[in-house]
Amino acid sequence: MQDAVKELNLIKGLSIFQGTQDLVSYLESTGRFVKPTKLVFKSVNVPRPDGSVQQKDEEFAYCVPFTDQLSNILNCKDVLHCVENPRLSPAGTYHSLLDGSFYKNHPITKKHKNPLCFVLHSDGAELTDLGSSRAGEHGITNISWTLANIYPELRSTDRSINLLATVKTKWLNHERLGIILEDFIAVMQKLASDEGLKLRINNEEMVFYGFLSIVCGDHPAQGFIGGFKETVKADKPCRRCLAAKDVYLKETDISVFNLRTERIHKEHVKAVEEYVPGPPRRKRRANEEHPDPSVRYGVNRRSHLMSVPHFEVTCCLVQDVMHLLPEGLLSHVCRLVLTHVVFVKKSLTLEVIRDRISEFSKSLRVDRPNSNITNKHLKEGLRQSSAQMRKLSILLPLVLRKKEAEVFTFAGDMQYLNLLILTLRIMNLAMAFDLKDSDVDSLKKLISDFHKLILEIDPDIAMGKLHFLHHLPEQIKLFGVLRQQACFRFEAHFAFFKRITKITKNFVNSLLTLSVRHQTRQCHYIMQPSFLYTGHKFGKVEDFPLSIHEPDINMLKVTMCIQNLQKIQETSRITIHSATFTPGQSVVLIDSTKSPLPKFARVQKINILNDKIGFVCQNLKTLRFAEDLHAYEVQLRPSKTYLEVEKLAFKQEILSIRSENKWLVIPQNHRALLT
Repeated sequence: MQDAVKELNLIKGLSIFQGTQDLVSYLESTGRFVKPTKLVFKSVNVPRPDGSVQQKDEEFAYCVPFTDQLSNILNCKDVLHCVENPRLSPAGTYHSLLDGSFYKNHPITKKHKNPLCFVLHSDGAELTDLGSSRAGEHGITNISWTLANIYPELRSTDRSINLLATVKTKWLNHERLGIILEDFIAVMQKLASDEGLKLRINNEEMVFYGFLSIVCGDHPAQGFIGGFKETVKADKPCRRCLAAKDVYLKETDISVFNLRTERIHKEHVKAVEEYVPGPPRRKRRANEEHPDPSVRYGVNRRSHLMSVPHFEVTCCLVQDVMHLLPEGLLSHVCRLVLTHVVFVKKSLTLEVIRDRISEFSKSLRVDRPNSNITNKHLKEGLRQSSAQMRKLSILLPLVLRKKEAEVFTFAGDMQYLNLLILTLRIMNLAMAFDLKDSDVDSLKKLISDFHKLILEIDPDIAMGKLHFLHHLPEQIKLFGVLRQQACFRFEAHFAFFKRITKITKNFVNSLLTLSVRHQTRQCHYIMQPSFLYTGHKFGKVEDFPLSIHEPDINMLKVTMCIQNLQKIQETSRITIHSATFTPGQSVVLIDSTKSPLPKFARVQKINILNDKIGFVCQNLKTLRFAEDLHAYEVQLRPSKTYLEVEKLAFKQEILSIRSENKWLVIPQNHRALLT
């Protein structure tokens, strides 16, 4: 036995496969591996030393057969369960893409029960260091998809994202995009037909119906795939309305602009296709329309997606909240406020601000902002990720304070603080997990107020995102909460390709390496008992005897309705769908009622009784809502609260910070708080 253990230890951590090809061969034998196929765009003849000529593929893409991958995903029990048992919210309430009017009123939804609802994403990224001399040479564009039927908490993992195609960005053009999307569009047409798409699921033939709901991505990617202008400098920069570039940033009421409709767009596309340029003309007079309909209408060409049944490129190419806010307007507002405090009012130095950001960041478990902010960053852009930018904006009302007459106040003009707080309120609603119609109306007003105020402070602002922001309320009513339409998870999914590139350092045929490695990983996930979610993650777990007599355990038994107690455990940490709770640090929301104030509690212990998880919490008294800090001031109370984790209404981490001898809690992404 000892010899056997010794031999096993020698091979511990080693693969039983000799190489990637050996692994792929095994996975193919299981029937769960979908092999990427090569689409060749351009070949060249290369002479060989013996005088013969060899054909070499010079430009190509790798695509994953869509039907095979869809069948693979639907054969996962948890995915099929989501499809067959949709969670539909009451009218006027939004939680997922299925709650929007586009899904509810879709012809296929009305005709067939529980249709498949697809989300497509297109984006490009550089695999090498941006400072490298080869930057741009190895940039790739990935087209990915996911099922909107998957419950929101399960879609938060990149397991739910599937690769459709990967291609070098420099090789991609409109014609080649059509070749890549050909298989996908054909399946969409099949899903929309009366016959539907027949797939073998769990050894039984099933018929599925479905449709493409939205395409998400940044502005250039959306313009490219939708056939619109890809820059905000175009005469008609918005793909949702016909606002002209010379007025659209100054207008705070976008109802004055005509929306693009499917009928109008088809007329514009026809005009572009039929246009024949004439001889050079004199310089146009003011207010004279451009003769080229492409310029006049902001349309470059017919989109391949116009062949997808019931898909409207004028509204289904959604604005992405990640690019609009954290990486756009939120970053711009933070720079405006910091510049005002440091250079105009000269109330605080950058050194003091950096130190305060570092100190407050200690309260953050993840996504701590980069505190090394310099003059250059204030002029050219803050070097923060999207998640870091959100955390930095939350900290700024606490950071930018000065003490006068023993009282702490904002270190600049109140107009700038109001702008920052207004942006945070918009961010909170835009990133909320649930919304109601009344919240959408509130968001619309907040955006209008924000637009007016930022024009007062920065009248020369030249960000198209300021206009695009106005289309978000309508987008919520069409497709549900914005976080379910966002690129966050798709962008994180792209990190896998960058990581593989750093490991393999293969640039000879990187597309093959990346696509095969991706499919290998996906196959590994699919072959696990649970594909989408492997369960809660626990820290150190300690067992207790059943004979223990502790009041907290008895109260948890009553709270969780446990009659026959068989197991008592305590853990140092628990992670539930990426939200981590730690005793002594984490704060939970007990009651979100705004009148008079919401109730919070601090987690003291995390117990596991049988298979149920409970929190022993110390109550917090909410003293007030500090508007200038955009936070709730609380203090500890001696009483306790006992909670069953699965019944928590808001299973998200709540930020808690000590500032100016006060304890502040900041519940982000909640529709009724901080808005």
